[in-house]
Amino acid sequence: MTENVPRPRCNNEEDLIRAIPSPRYCNGRVSPDLFKSKAVSVNRLLITDLKTSLEIFRSALEKPAKGVSLSGYATVQTGELIKFVADFVKTNSDLRKRGFTVWVEAAPTESNQGHAEIMPNITEAISFNLVTYLEKEGKIVILN
Repeated sequence: MTENVPRPRCNNEEDLIRAIPSPRYCNGRVSPDLFKSKAVSVNRLLITDLKTSLEIFRSALEKPAKGVSLSGYATVQTGELIKFVADFVKTNSDLRKRGFTVWVEAAPTESNQGHAEIMPNITEAISFNLVTYLEKEGKIVILN
């Protein structure tokens, strides 16, 4: 029987990067649901630098036949993300009652040693506010 070994958490100083695929970028705007997901997939820039991360994203996302490409990326520091979510939770009674919190776990794969996941999930409301915050902070870069 194999035990589930907990994955290591990323430290608060680590910079994370999230791909923005073309379906999530339309009419000059990043979709507010960019981060909405369970186990949100990101890369750790400590492990895979920007150039390597973008190559990984292109390899995983680009499907010319379907018109899908890498439109850009968003960056956020782990500690900044955790604090942003904690501050948001303080303003949302439902999330506050549930004791909602997030963390980032290293989740390397054979093809991407820098892969990590924001756990357990990012809600629609948090994603909307996070995208708005990152845009204001200049942490969203559009490549096209």
